[in-house]
Amino acid sequence: MVKRITYLTRRADVTPGQFSAHWSTTHAEIARDLPGVIAYRQNHIEWFEPDDEARILDVDGIVELWFEDAETASAGFGSEIADRLIVDERNFLSGLTGASVEGPAPGPLHPFVLWLLWPSVDRDRSVFKAAVTGFAARVQAEAAQVDWLQPDAPVLWRAGLRRQALPAVAAALSFATRAAAQTAADAARGCEAFLGCPQRAVSESKPII
Repeated sequence: MVKRITYLTRRADVTPGQFSAHWSTTHAEIARDLPGVIAYRQNHIEWFEPDDEARILDVDGIVELWFEDAETASAGFGSEIADRLIVDERNFLSGLTGASVEGPAPGPLHPFVLWLLWPSVDRDRSVFKAAVTGFAARVQAEAAQVDWLQPDAPVLWRAGLRRQALPAVAAALSFATRAAAQTAADAARGCEAFLGCPQRAVSESKPII
């Protein structure tokens, strides 16, 4: 199975509410017909790392897409539906950057997610994943997943829209409530010794497919 993550930034003249409304309705209605897509989840960012200097990305939404294989994904992104999505992106986005990641198949959906984003990781993958899993248990996350940017993965971007550097690792910790996700985000600030210094974001997750 192939997974892709794309990071979205809204246009400056579009409010957060307008961004979420357009993305979850007009844009989602087009995306539902994307050929070959197995699962599509939108993550609407509700809170972002407050320290601008610590930010890896400036995003308002995180897209998660799953396909059966690379060929199916390529066909989907080369379809007429994908062309319609590209046209609509101009209506609410100023930035878009994405790529394939190594991550798990879609699991049970929980309404709120704490995203931890690292620009790079200098530790063994198993050690790093154990640190994330341990932190997820500490903050009583409902579920946790870790996505690794594929080495030399082609970057998805659009001419005329802002392109940003992608995080090397993105961990998503799921929670039943917004308050629990925010509490975990606050707890991550005090765990630099074994987590490093990831950028933090809390999102509301919405299943489209």
